[in-house]
Amino acid sequence: MIRSLITQLSLQCTSTPRAIELLFSSYMDGDRQPTSDTLLATLLQTIRGFDELFIILDALDECENREELLEDVKVITSCKPGKLHILVISRREKDIEESLNSLVDDQKKVCIQSALVNDDIRAYI
Repeated sequence: MIRSLITQLSLQCTSTPRAIELLFSSYMDGDRQPTSDTLLATLLQTIRGFDELFIILDALDECENREELLEDVKVITSCKPGKLHILVISRREKDIEESLNSLVDDQKKVCIQSALVNDDIRAYI
């Protein structure tokens, strides 16, 4: 997820963000792989370069290392309060719900998991 966000954000810039240039050069121009923490730090620096940013994360429930992903989401959401907007989409899973509860007030949660939605999905499929 972090690599994908860095890539997508860099494509939105007219020139390569300094944080990404430093990451590339400090890891032997791509010959070595950076750590997850280094990638996360680069992502946070890149995010700070945007006036306002919208991120959509889909299918959190399908992530293999969900605990690490949820921790990264918490760190990312604290990066730029008021200017960073994140939409997280997932099936209703207890660990995801518990982890994200502290980040979102109840007025901003939308649950579409119901018998009506399931019927619509079945009809569509």
